[in-house]
Amino acid sequence: MYKWKEYYKKSKDVFGDSSTSVYDLTIQTNIDTKLNFDSDYYKLIDNIRDKLDNQFNINESISHSGNALFIDDCFIFEDEFSIIVENYLRDYLEKNIFGSYIHCDHVTLYKTPQSNSAPVNSWLWHFDNSPLEQMKVMIYLNDVNDKNGAFEILRNENSKDGLKVHSSRIDNTNWRGKKEWSFKYKNIEWKSTRIPRELFPHISADGYIPYKVVGNKGHVSIFDNNIIHRGSLPSEGFRYAVVFQFKPIDKKLKKIFGKSITGNGAKHPTFDKDPTFMWDSTKPDLL
Repeated sequence: MYKWKEYYKKSKDVFGDSSTSVYDLTIQTNIDTKLNFDSDYYKLIDNIRDKLDNQFNINESISHSGNALFIDDCFIFEDEFSIIVENYLRDYLEKNIFGSYIHCDHVTLYKTPQSNSAPVNSWLWHFDNSPLEQMKVMIYLNDVNDKNGAFEILRNENSKDGLKVHSSRIDNTNWRGKKEWSFKYKNIEWKSTRIPRELFPHISADGYIPYKVVGNKGHVSIFDNNIIHRGSLPSEGFRYAVVFQFKPIDKKLKKIFGKSITGNGAKHPTFDKDPTFMWDSTKPDLL
C-alpha cells in the first residue's frame, strides 16, 4: 500500500507539475472570477436550490445530525454536481491547488437551519484530522451573510491563512485512532479533534481571530481539512451548502465524480488509509 505522501508524489510526477502543492494551502476564498463562473453556473446553482427547497418541503431522505439536516442521497443531484465538478472546479484544482490529477472522493449536502440548540459536532471549533493531501471545496447554494450560518475559520490577521493542526492520520504506517490521539499547540496538549477552550488565548496572541466566510449563492471556498473551523449557527434564515472532497490520483480519469467512485453523504466514510481506494457508493453496506 502506498503512503499518502508517496502516492501524491507519484501523482504529481504523472501530471508533470512540481511547482504547485496542497501543502502550501490553508484556505482560498473570493476566487469566483478565477473559476470562470458564467451565467450557466448561476442557473445551475438556482436549479439545485429549487430542488433542495422541494426536498426539504417533502421531508424525504433527510437525516438530522448535529445542528444540520443532511440529504441522505447526494446523487439525487448527480447531474448538477457533475457539471460543477467537471466544468468549473477540476481544471483549477489540478493546475492551481494539487499539481496533479484529482479524484472527488466524497460529497456532502446539507442545510443549517435557524435553531436555539447549543452547537455540537461540526458547529464547534474543530479540525478534520484527515490525510494532509486532501482538500475540501465548499459551495454556498444560497446567499450567506454573518447571520445565517456562515462557515467560520480562525484566520491570521496579517497572512490571512487559516490555522492548521497536525493530523494524526498520516498514512497506513502512522494512523492513530481515537484512543491514541494527542495534539499539541504551544505547550498545551489535548486528545480530541474539538479545540479546548484553554487554547484560544494562545491562538489569539498569535494573531488568529474568528473570521466568517460570507458570500452570495455559488460562492466557493477551498480549504485544508485540518485548519480549525466550524459552522456558525444562524440567528435568522438558513444556509445550504455542498462540500466536495478531493484527493490526488495517479491517472487521468474520464470523470472524477460519480456514484461508482465518490462517497455519498454524511453517513459515508470520508477517507481511507489507502490513497488509491475509491468508494463505491452504489453498495448499500457503505451508506
